Amino acid sequence: MAAHRRTRAAASGMLLIEDDYDGEFRYDRQAVGAMQTLAPYRVAYSGTASKTLAPGVRLGWLVLPPDLVDDVVAAKDLADRQTGALD
Repeated sequence: MAAHRRTRAAASGMLLIEDDYDGEFRYDRQAVGAMQTLAPYRVAYSGTASKTLAPGVRLGWLVLPPDLVDDVVAAKDLADRQTGALD
């Protein structure tokens, strides 16, 4: 997304979900900064290392606005009880 669109989106006040879908494959260019740094209270940032390691590893992460953490943890607990926290 162009810089002016990123700035406008971050300032919109809406919740944005940023998927860093190719973050692990940036060898030929400078990485673009995450929108989450522009509006940490309005951007939920997600990423994964499944393309590099293997899909079976199921390694992914979320960087959430503080007011969403408890709700997402509760939803994860209900939806995916079989996944170990340290596995």
